[in-house]
Amino acid sequence: MFLWKPKINSFEKGVSKEWIARDGRDSFAAITLFEVPTKDFHALFCKNGEPLLVKFEEKIKVGRKECFISTNRYSGVVYPDGYRYIVGVEFNPFPTYIYSINEALVKKRVLFVGENLLVNYSVVSCIEPVHFEISPLLPKTSEDFPVQHNIESGTIVDVSRDRFKVIIKATSGEYKARFKIYENVEYMDSGEKRVFWSPGTFVFSLKNGESVTLEVSSQAKLTDLDFDKLWGMKKRLYKSLLERVPCKDAFLSALLNTGSFLVVDRSDLKTIVSGYPSLREDAMSTFVSLPGLLLAGGRLNDAKLCFLRWFDYFKDERGIPFEIMEERGIYKGVDSTLWLIFSLGKFLAYTNDVDFVRPIYPKLIDFVGYLLESKRVDNDGLLIEEDPSYNWMGIKVNEEFIVERKGKLIEINALWYNALCLLRRIADVFNIKYDYEFLLDKVRENFIRTFWLAEEEYFKDSDEAKELRPNQVIALSLPFVFVPKEVGRKALNSVWRHLYTTYGLRTLAPLDKKYKGREEGDEIQRIKARFRGMAWPWLLGHFFTALRRYFPEKKHVLETMWMPYTAHIEEGCIGGIAEVFDGSMPYEAHGDILYAPSQGEVIRSFIEDVREVRPPYEDLWSEELI
Repeated sequence: MFLWKPKINSFEKGVSKEWIARDGRDSFAAITLFEVPTKDFHALFCKNGEPLLVKFEEKIKVGRKECFISTNRYSGVVYPDGYRYIVGVEFNPFPTYIYSINEALVKKRVLFVGENLLVNYSVVSCIEPVHFEISPLLPKTSEDFPVQHNIESGTIVDVSRDRFKVIIKATSGEYKARFKIYENVEYMDSGEKRVFWSPGTFVFSLKNGESVTLEVSSQAKLTDLDFDKLWGMKKRLYKSLLERVPCKDAFLSALLNTGSFLVVDRSDLKTIVSGYPSLREDAMSTFVSLPGLLLAGGRLNDAKLCFLRWFDYFKDERGIPFEIMEERGIYKGVDSTLWLIFSLGKFLAYTNDVDFVRPIYPKLIDFVGYLLESKRVDNDGLLIEEDPSYNWMGIKVNEEFIVERKGKLIEINALWYNALCLLRRIADVFNIKYDYEFLLDKVRENFIRTFWLAEEEYFKDSDEAKELRPNQVIALSLPFVFVPKEVGRKALNSVWRHLYTTYGLRTLAPLDKKYKGREEGDEIQRIKARFRGMAWPWLLGHFFTALRRYFPEKKHVLETMWMPYTAHIEEGCIGGIAEVFDGSMPYEAHGDILYAPSQGEVIRSFIEDVREVRPPYEDLWSEELI
């Protein structure tokens, strides 16, 4: 993806766009296109979510022309305005900036290798040498400034921080200790003023074709590096990942490249973080997004490593945790394990690798038995959840639930049926006895009776609530489905009419008196809006899958419906899909700037439903009784 000058020719355009970069470890960058921090988490180098190096102040001298190519904002004033020298920025997937200063063309490339950030400056063309002064800007987090020490050979600065070190090394040039404070730096999203400080400046001059690399790390050991070699290796790696994708599309390539930053190493395994800046490791985000981020994109081995990460936390018969925090599982609710089973079914549809599932299968069967023994399953075969916090909408504000969903929830029971069907299908392949056929019959018999509102022509959100909400599309999109065609078409028409928006499905119909479609007002009102009308992109993936199933004659409509995202991936997080959007005009993005379920479901549905590249073994691991 390349953003030319017309896309970034104003300060407002540049700071409204953000990019993320990492290499699967715990260090990453997340900042605006002009590297102007506007949000608390913005920084060029973060460790475990903590900003350590905010940015570099970059000054260039070409002949008699001296200017900054960096940009800052102080109390409403933009100075310096180095963004004016940017010709364009390419993401492939790491950013490359091109600057034009008089007769000189300068290139800056940003790369992560393991835990280390590399920033490379090179001269593409010049008549005389280009002089650089690069000053690291660090956040001030306490009353006292950290102590600068360990300046070696004039090229290394080692700064102690609260929990980490920031070590910066230049491949050539000299380092000059110049303690400087930057006050009243304005963070535009909050209006707060911050203080940065710089321990000194890296100084070097470059001729045509020459370059210098700054290496930033929180580790004591730095490496002698060949930036061009590392850059080439990374480009080949990401190119090979894209070659596994069954359909070629620039839009899809951008999604997959940025989506790769959500897949993180955990020792020898992998995990998926929920998004930026949330960085949670929760089961629902992982297994909603895994089919798109890994399976549809051909990263099958990485998908295995992600499953194995969560298998390690499978606790007795109670299933996997809701969330993993500091390597400790937080166990609550049943939908985490149900989403895991859904994702395993998609894995089998893509691989037919039943041997991979064999070790976990007995635990999944025990999980079903546990639900029965603990009275979580009613006599009608449907699952009951009495705790309103044990579902994806279960958020409290001032000890009050925004949406008090409890009882028999429609999406949990759809996942329940899908899980029972998948476990039966696996049992058939293993040629072993399956003891829960009776549950399948009960769910099929009572699901429609419990949730369907014939007169209103949509599914209730639970057996106790009649609001028109989007969770019903999950019951129509899962691999194993039994909702009759005429019922499914009516329900989807209602969702289309009342909940569909440009970027997602609303969480509540606008006609409802509790509807709140935009994130506005105080913090409490903004949180409430998320589940009282704002639109979530990940639900749109399930909606489109259901549309393809129940309205096969309208498959051509899906192509048009995806088109707005081709613009969004250039306007917010470059190549990324945000967490949630306004449910009413102007449909602005909010929450995580890059959100795993949004990214994963857009990728999966685009490949499977729009481009119609279906999983190769889908017929073996799905069933439509419609």
